[in-house]
Amino acid sequence: MIHATPLLVAQVTDIHLFANASKELLGLPTAKSFQAVREQLQKLSPQPDLLLLTGDLSQDGNPESYQCLQELLKPLGIPTYWLPGNHDQPLVMEQVLNQAPIFPQKSFQAGGWQFLLLNSAVPGCVHGQLSPESLDWLNLQLQQTRERPTLIGLHHPPLLVNSDWLDSSTLQNSEELFETIARHPQVRLVVFGHIHQEFER
Repeated sequence: MIHATPLLVAQVTDIHLFANASKELLGLPTAKSFQAVREQLQKLSPQPDLLLLTGDLSQDGNPESYQCLQELLKPLGIPTYWLPGNHDQPLVMEQVLNQAPIFPQKSFQAGGWQFLLLNSAVPGCVHGQLSPESLDWLNLQLQQTRERPTLIGLHHPPLLVNSDWLDSSTLQNSEELFETIARHPQVRLVVFGHIHQEFER
């Protein structure tokens, strides 16, 4: 097993930006909300080694919303990786969110760690599902990097969070994900988004 060095990772999720920065989501001005998050990131000392964006970065899926995100993140200079959520448009994201310090790779290494980012979004649906192709890709990546401690990221939670409105839109085939992970002891952490409230397990 490769020795992993200390690594500071910041996870930001469910930003829900609009092409029109003045628009609000349920009364919340999401552009202002994210600017406040960015200010907190800037205050961190030491600065994060990398930033993980775990989906629903846009509410409307328009290129302008992702361009706004890119402009807000670029001054931070933190290597940033992303995955889509149920409100996102992955093809649009790939076209826009691909300029350093933002990178489109879904498999990458940092500080001795392997990072694997999955697309759990189902077009036209709020709930999540990992396709057979995604699970095969995950299994192959894990087979190829057995010596590296690994973090897996996806948007939809693979567990219930005791919320009536959120528990109806979790990952629908979490058992398949857990079965894959169980075959690979190097997996140390699974992170996800989609949660719009505090919860405890």
